Amino acid sequence: MGGPIVATLPPQFEARIAAILLFGNPIRGIGKEVTGPYAERTFDVCNDNDPVCDPDGTDSNVHTRYAHHADAAAAFVTARI
Repeated sequence: MGGPIVATLPPQFEARIAAILLFGNPIRGIGKEVTGPYAERTFDVCNDNDPVCDPDGTDSNVHTRYAHHADAAAAFVTARI
């Protein structure tokens, strides 16, 4: 915690990745987001009040309730393949 978040993939994989789906992404909670070549390919959703990704969140149970985003996530992927 507190350090920079850096995740990289080898450049040869970039063309093979159509979409990235993030549900309850913890980097959102510290004001970060996916950047670079994958930014436009990323579906990143945070439920209101989810303490993992919402800095003001207080209900841990909310983090287990992302199923209602499944259709939107599937549509996001479908639009990119």
